[in-house]
Amino acid sequence: MKRHIKFISIALATMFTFSGNLVSAYALATSADSSSNFKYGMGNIDSDMEPTLDRDPDKLSSSSYDLPKSVDLSLSDYFPCIRSQGQIGSCTAWASTYYQFTYEVAKLNSWNAKNDPDKQFSPKWTYNFINEGEDNGSSFQDAYELLSKQGAVRYSEFTPTGIDTESEYRTWYLNKDNMKKALQYRVSEYRYKAFSSQEDETPITSPNSISLLSMKSLLNAGKVLTVQTYGRGLDYQKLKNQYNSTLNNQFVCTKYSYVEPSGHAMTIVGYDDNITYDLNGDGYIQDYEKGAFKLANSWGTSYENGNDGYIWVMYDALNKISNAQNQNVKGRTTIFKYYGYAYINVEEYPLNLIAEVTIDQARRNELRVDLWQSEISKDIPEIYKTTFLNGIGGEYNYSGLSANPERATFVFDYSTLCYSQIQRQKFHVSVRDLGTQYNTFVKSIKLIDKTGKIVVNDNINDTFNNKTKLYSYAIGMIGDVNNDGCIDSRDITDLQSYLSGNIDFTSDDMLVADVNGDGKISVNDVLDIQYYVAGFTDSFANGHFVKLG
Repeated sequence: MKRHIKFISIALATMFTFSGNLVSAYALATSADSSSNFKYGMGNIDSDMEPTLDRDPDKLSSSSYDLPKSVDLSLSDYFPCIRSQGQIGSCTAWASTYYQFTYEVAKLNSWNAKNDPDKQFSPKWTYNFINEGEDNGSSFQDAYELLSKQGAVRYSEFTPTGIDTESEYRTWYLNKDNMKKALQYRVSEYRYKAFSSQEDETPITSPNSISLLSMKSLLNAGKVLTVQTYGRGLDYQKLKNQYNSTLNNQFVCTKYSYVEPSGHAMTIVGYDDNITYDLNGDGYIQDYEKGAFKLANSWGTSYENGNDGYIWVMYDALNKISNAQNQNVKGRTTIFKYYGYAYINVEEYPLNLIAEVTIDQARRNELRVDLWQSEISKDIPEIYKTTFLNGIGGEYNYSGLSANPERATFVFDYSTLCYSQIQRQKFHVSVRDLGTQYNTFVKSIKLIDKTGKIVVNDNINDTFNNKTKLYSYAIGMIGDVNNDGCIDSRDITDLQSYLSGNIDFTSDDMLVADVNGDGKISVNDVLDIQYYVAGFTDSFANGHFVKLG
């Protein structure tokens, strides 16, 4: 059985920094499909997972099927304009990051992202990180995991050119400041669903078929969906005699039949139950000849068989076996692989505590970094682990163009790793050199809270090969005097009792009680905590966290 992946509040978020120049290429990215000889990129690769059947017996009844006849989320200001992936096999990143992630983050913030590259997210960022350094496509599983751990940089910060060069698909984005900004918004949940059982070969017989309910309900609720489909073997026809004359002469896909491997990813942005196409050619419209999904493609706005960058897909094309016998040609199967579709939720993260780890390496596939959290009494981490940089990126340095050692800073978000308030705990970073040929040099580790305070500044200067090094730091929360995971009136009481001589403080108690950072405990610290508890301030002069002794 293959794995089904679900990401909920994923903890780790990792970034990179490197001194380098970025190339702005808006014109190339938007006009790359203007040549008649242009090669359109595809590149979707199946993930090691399978969709779960989307069936809720309490909701899937004929009486509950009360949805609008059409929805079009591409008209929303949240949905970005159509652009082209060019010659690069980055369609998965375009569907997941540029279209879907941009839309969800824009909706979260009420942004107008339609034509604003500063409010759109870069598919090049995602693709280059998950493609192992080669232009051979990528999977949704890897894309969503990256978006859950790191978020994405803006389109304006890492703009695709669409030109088939090694630097275009191999270079990692390494600007630390923008990578920190990317940590703010991330995928918090990812669902991969199937609209029907794999054994059902003709699950859709009309626009009211129960198999359509979940997808249409999600679209009606404002969710855009991604699908694995095909770039070749699609049968395009022109619509005519439509209820809305503006639809006439638009292209609609009526079926898929296998011609050669051609994995491609697209984004479902809407549906229209009123669209019709006479599939069996008898001059009449049956129920199964009604309805189509609207998909956003990433081949620009002027490619052949495209409707300004979008395509319609008849509901019947989702069937493995068509309701119309003449549509059951050799090699036909469902146009949505495995009857599957995916949707995401995104969240804004507070970034309470991040770790900046600066490392030199000549081969990015020889580097593995693990982030840990444990009880303060534990010298060896044993809880809340997540892995990053597990030998990914191919045999290249961080910029992807040579084997020369490079320095980069990886930025992890610790604050979502734990599932409770941060108390006095140990935070660990383990760095592993997976190879034998090139040394790993750990330059430094910094822990920084959201006020910008550097809680830990560890200049390590550690060189090693084919081994793992563990770096651990005991951290306490400023103001949490009684160490119960929250700051409230009980901390005020304990601090007052200490000043009155009624209780003793340990050295760690003293560190977290010094909320104004003046090096001593006084009534001023009591007042500062009182202001905090009353809601007059949201942080202390001494920051949020402190390194314990």
